Amino acid sequence: MKKLLILAILIASVTVIFALDSEPSEVVGYVKYELIANDFNMIAVPMNSDITTVSELATAIGGDVESLAKWDNSISNWSQFTVGVDVNDFEVPAGTSVLVYLAGTENIDFYCAGDLPSQANYDIVGNDFNQIMVPLNRSELINVSDIAEAIGNIESIATWDNDISNWSQFTVGVDVNDFEISIGDGLLIYATTDNTGWNAPASKNVTRRSARARK
Repeated sequence: MKKLLILAILIASVTVIFALDSEPSEVVGYVKYELIANDFNMIAVPMNSDITTVSELATAIGGDVESLAKWDNSISNWSQFTVGVDVNDFEVPAGTSVLVYLAGTENIDFYCAGDLPSQANYDIVGNDFNQIMVPLNRSELINVSDIAEAIGNIESIATWDNDISNWSQFTVGVDVNDFEISIGDGLLIYATTDNTGWNAPASKNVTRRSARARK
């Protein structure tokens, strides 16, 4: 999966440019995710947009999206929405990471456009997995070990890797597979303690940084 983030300020409704030193409410743009067919894809809903439920996300992506899932701490398991089955249409507020299965043979470029949220705020549950997004203002987090250190009390962090069609995992304290991350990436983390309100408020200074390709 490849991802490209573009943020911009809307100036006098005339044009858009890359955003620096702007109020968060003035920042608009999009994140581009490249979904690989016949595989899972870890994406997120990074912007405030018209997408509020997982069924709306499936419609926005289009193509042969078969299912969408997120880790549900209330059951310590995946909560899945299957396209065409009108049950479990869970909400996907900005900052939600989603595991998407794209069937068929056609890859899809999905553009999630909207306003920059005021913050990314996660209640991390201890002794369980937690699905999060790398917050948009945290471009200083270059490797997965960086976000493990930033959150604290993390045992492992994984993401779906289309190159191997499986999870790619970094285990804290084991100096291997410290893979690169970028703002907007979806991650599955295992925490050892609760961390209520791990909060990364949107900065006035938003740095544009393109994601490095995993596929």
